[in-house]
Amino acid sequence: MKPLPTIIGLAALAFASAAAAQTPPAQTVSAKGEVAAATLPNAFAAPGASAAPAAIAPAAQPPSAADPRTEPALRAVIAAVRAGPLDPALFSEGVAAQMPTQEPPLRALLDGKGALVTIVHRGQRNGADIYQALFENGDTQWVIGVDDAGKVAVFLFRETPPQPPAS
Repeated sequence: MKPLPTIIGLAALAFASAAAAQTPPAQTVSAKGEVAAATLPNAFAAPGASAAPAAIAPAAQPPSAADPRTEPALRAVIAAVRAGPLDPALFSEGVAAQMPTQEPPLRALLDGKGALVTIVHRGQRNGADIYQALFENGDTQWVIGVDDAGKVAVFLFRETPPQPPAS
């Protein structure tokens, strides 16, 4: 058994509670154990955290090392969204099947953000990397993982929630 399908399966389990509260299109898991693209309201929070959305805060400990393939894959997806229709070859079979419904909300997320300034790795969860992408006019959060072929096999995205006011 290859370790990546197991990791992807574990990622699906970690996101299951957030997926239950999600509005369509729903997150799906293919027969191969690949997690399909979706927007999940609190998929970025630590396990056991409250359901209220919160921005990714800097980690108390240094985040685990990112898979060196995920940031270039994220940059490629962002560039592809801006260039035109997404190429299904960027994604695993299960994620590619979901992209026709996920491409419009992904385009809407990036619309008006301006140029990409930087991408910051915020940690790892069940083998997928968590990133915050900072643009000229806002920022976004992403969970991304790649399979053995280097294709995006775990893909979640959302607007970074506003910071709660300091008490």
